[in-house]
Amino acid sequence: ARFASSRLPGKPLADIAGGYDVIAHPFPDHHPFTPANINFDDDLPVLMTAKDAVKCAAFATDRHWYLPVIAQVPGACIEQLVAMVSARAPATSGWAVSGKSL
Repeated sequence: ARFASSRLPGKPLADIAGGYDVIAHPFPDHHPFTPANINFDDDLPVLMTAKDAVKCAAFATDRHWYLPVIAQVPGACIEQLVAMVSARAPATSGWAVSGKSL
């Protein structure tokens, strides 16, 4: 089997394809996909990122598949983010948007 694939940033396709031959079809980030971009003259499955799949949902078929994105943030990064947000939090309790408390 072979896979036609959209861009998978950060990882070589061979690492993700699990031994399958890959026909890469790279697109730039924020590409405005059209049906012609993901429909090829074969019956091979098409693998893409979840981000690209959202843009292709209106014209994807049963042969179009996506990889879910699962973020793994190190604990130290979360702690640093919480500290940064806490340092900028308003003096009053709760959040405010356009002067209105939530």
